[in-house]
Amino acid sequence: RKRRPTVISVVLKVHMHCEACAQAIKKRIEKMKGVQSADPDLKASEVTVKGVFEEVKLAEYVHKRTGRHAAIIKSEPVAPAEKAGEGDAK
Repeated sequence: RKRRPTVISVVLKVHMHCEACAQAIKKRIEKMKGVQSADPDLKASEVTVKGVFEEVKLAEYVHKRTGRHAAIIKSEPVAPAEKAGEGDAK
């Protein structure tokens, strides 16, 4: 039996000083294998990344590709997408 890979959500602390930086970092992260989405928060200097990957490899990838230090703030598994129709039982 194959285990389904666990989708995780990781919050990285990455220094960004403008919207262009945030978008450049988002584009770079989204090119990494296994990444499903990257959502930068300029004010908090954080990027929330979802996908199937190793947190440490993500941080190394960001540093290698952007030259910016990336610190892992939070990492947690994402609940399976069973939200379709949830709460609509009438």
